[in-house]
Amino acid sequence: MFSLAVISYQLLTGVYPFGGKDALTAANTGVPIAPIDGFGRRQNKRFLALLRGDFDSGGEISVAAVTGIVRPLSLWASLQK
Repeated sequence: MFSLAVISYQLLTGVYPFGGKDALTAANTGVPIAPIDGFGRRQNKRFLALLRGDFDSGGEISVAAVTGIVRPLSLWASLQK
C-alpha cells in the first residue's frame, strides 16, 4: 500500500512526496508532505497517513485508507482519456 500511495501521489501531483529524500530519511527527519490540491481534509489525512506508514492499530490498512487512494486514481484516469 505504501508503494501505491507513493506512485499515486506522484501521478496526482507531479512530484515525489518526500522532497527528494528517501522515505526512511524523510520519516526520521520529519520532512513534511504537502497535501494534494483538490482533496478534502479527510481524504488528504488518509492519503498522507499511508505515505507516513501510519496504519490502523495492528498494522492493518482500513478500507477508508484504500478508498482514499483508489477513488482519486479512478478520477485521474478518467480525465486522461
